[in-house]
Amino acid sequence: MTAPASISHADIVGARPAVTAAVARTPTLRAQFVEERLGGPVALKTENLQLGGSFKIRRAVAKLGTLPIGP
Repeated sequence: MTAPASISHADIVGARPAVTAAVARTPTLRAQFVEERLGGPVALKTENLQLGGSFKIRRAVAKLGTLPIGP
């Protein structure tokens, strides 16, 4: 198995337009029950609200944006 290629800051900045156009913004919610048990602030990012139900859509859209179009 080969190691994955490293992702640079430029890669992330370059992917932003495609990801922003295709991915819904999801809220961050306080997890009060967990906060009470742990004694500190806890926030949950609700990526399960994405159309695909996962954070993986961001990486998929970013990758598709780098592929050539057509033959």
